[in-house]
Amino acid sequence: MFYAARVTQLLHGAGRCSRLPVVLGADVRVLGPPRLLIDDERRPLSGRPLLLVARLALAGNAPVSPARLGEDLWPAGDGSDGAVRVSLTRVRKALGEDMVVRRGGGYVLERVSCDAVRFEQAVRFGRDRSHSIERRIGSLDAALSEWSGAAFEDVEAGAWFQAESQRLEELREQAVDERFELLLLVGQHERAVAELRGALSRSPTRERRAELLTIALYRSGRQEDALAVVAQVRDDLRERLGLDPGPSLRDIEQQVLLHSPDLAVSPMVLRAGRAVEVEAKLRAATALLRAGVHDETRKILDDADVIVAELGDRRMQGKVLLSRARLLMLSGEGDPSPLIDAARQLGRELHDGELLALAALVRFGAGVPIDKSEGLVEFLEPLSLLPADAPEAVELLCCAAVTVLFTDGSSAASQLLAEAEKVYQRDRSDRSRALVLVSRSLVASVNYAPAELVAAAAVEAYELARATGDASLIVVAAQAVLRSSYEQGDLEAVEAVLDVLEVASQVALLPFGTVRVALCRSTNAFVRGQLDEVPALMATALDLGTRMRTIATIAAVRSQQFILAREADLIEPLVEQARTLRDGQAAPSVWDAVVALGDDAVAAQLATLAPQVPADDSLAVFVALAAEIAADREDAALGAWCASQLELLGDRTLMSGLGTVVMGLGGHYAGLARIAMGDLDRAAEHLAAAADRAAQVGARLWWAYSSVELADVQRRTGAPGQAEGVLVEIDASGLPALSARLARRVA
Repeated sequence: MFYAARVTQLLHGAGRCSRLPVVLGADVRVLGPPRLLIDDERRPLSGRPLLLVARLALAGNAPVSPARLGEDLWPAGDGSDGAVRVSLTRVRKALGEDMVVRRGGGYVLERVSCDAVRFEQAVRFGRDRSHSIERRIGSLDAALSEWSGAAFEDVEAGAWFQAESQRLEELREQAVDERFELLLLVGQHERAVAELRGALSRSPTRERRAELLTIALYRSGRQEDALAVVAQVRDDLRERLGLDPGPSLRDIEQQVLLHSPDLAVSPMVLRAGRAVEVEAKLRAATALLRAGVHDETRKILDDADVIVAELGDRRMQGKVLLSRARLLMLSGEGDPSPLIDAARQLGRELHDGELLALAALVRFGAGVPIDKSEGLVEFLEPLSLLPADAPEAVELLCCAAVTVLFTDGSSAASQLLAEAEKVYQRDRSDRSRALVLVSRSLVASVNYAPAELVAAAAVEAYELARATGDASLIVVAAQAVLRSSYEQGDLEAVEAVLDVLEVASQVALLPFGTVRVALCRSTNAFVRGQLDEVPALMATALDLGTRMRTIATIAAVRSQQFILAREADLIEPLVEQARTLRDGQAAPSVWDAVVALGDDAVAAQLATLAPQVPADDSLAVFVALAAEIAADREDAALGAWCASQLELLGDRTLMSGLGTVVMGLGGHYAGLARIAMGDLDRAAEHLAAAADRAAQVGARLWWAYSSVELADVQRRTGAPGQAEGVLVEIDASGLPALSARLARRVA
């Protein structure tokens, strides 16, 4: 948040500190009795308005809706919109109008600090083994100094505040124990004894703390006192909980009795060493997965599981689960979703934003989620648990934007992209910039922004990604380049990216990239008129996608099979299949257009249905099919609607998804729309331009169709022009022999 840079600067300084200093401004305190300070002076804000400030401060950069504020601040159910507005008014008077911002359907605090946020940042630094122990101790000292009582002390609020209080209190207890472990690690056992006694008296059944006090006393030459601690904890556990001490505390008791030399080594050192061993195994597993060596990967992960079970490290358990999910995803040996779900559940229980983010991104490696709502929850949930400037934040927001973009085309994609750009302004890394540029290019493409803007953002992202050498970033950036290249009909630019994408996908362990390469090669063969090669290429894509369980592969291949079946004039099976899919949807969709290919009654209704089709990424396919139907039926109303959608696109390509389904040049379908309207002169202009453009980019099938339609228009207007020569050239090209539909049009 606002003070992240100052906290980081402090934590990178030397030695211990008594408190994290706060830059003058608005500061929310919740680690004790809640209060609001402005320029280090307390403001008379209390009750619901103060809790509202606390709720927004702890949400960080994630907007909180009025409905959520009502539920969390008025647990009895009387938090009406009016009550929320009244509290917001009081908050704005206390903080200033510009510090409570409406964003993304909710509210966000800007330029406001919070002691709980500083506390969590300092704890994260204290846990980072890349820093010296002295600096880690200083960081944990600073974190704990933020507390002045119990979290949300004396607050009677609902479930959210209770859960947040419990989470913060548990994190505080963990920080206390971790600080003591560090003190023992640097030999300060005598100093730790007095402090540990007080800490254990406040939590007498906390066995980990009892272990540390036992070790500290033993190292201070006080064996009898060390054993007395174990005996007291045993009594407290039995009296309060009816339990016996766990195996770890019993083991330390035996070591004290036997004067074990192991007590000279901190348990933290032993745990840290084992944790490092697990991390090494996970790195080895990743390297083996990249090489496609699955049996050895499985053995290494089995070993890692054993160590994690011994450690009881649930966070590391989540990382092992996600490595296993990648193994299943790449080997095709099973469904990775249950493992990802289990890791995600651990992240929720641990309130671990990094683990939740990793789970979401591993699942995204299989492609854009089909269920938009669940996908958005998965991408956005970690944000409130991550620092506002965490690098994962940009990635999650961009993933959420793409999910919305390719499922319903709503304006939420642009709003999420705007949030990602704000995070980038704090981060300023090449990776964040590349991710934002990728999303910016895709959003612009779906919204039909000028092609040069789409391409500029895509190319810059791709160049940044390749300069970083980050394989996963290259895979993501390649998607924007592919979309932009297909939009311009530039098949050579697509081919230039595919080899790089294939290698990067394997290195990054992102199966959707591998499948995407196969789908693009099938698409390109189709556009070039190499129809005899398409079935085998589609089979390869389907095999890869099914084995790797990549999301939406079957739908993507089905769409390509649909295009190929149309070329073979096999319409009836497609119509029946589309009829089933259409019946499962409330709003008109592309399936209505497919049904209309073989159903005159539905075709007659298309002009009425067309304006109701959602403006998502499949709209272009609907428009293309509708233009063909309009031309065949001479449906002027439908043609006029199609023309309004198409003429601004010029010679762009109509596509759906990230370029996996490519219908043809917009100019061709604009010509068909004009034919339906009876405007044959304009139709000829569109078709001639489309044929020329298709010839330039090597799209032989597109060229053939535009040329056939142009020849037909020329005959109808009494201006045959080059019609006869074009038909001879098409026939000589061999395309009609591969396309029954084209052969029929030529005849």
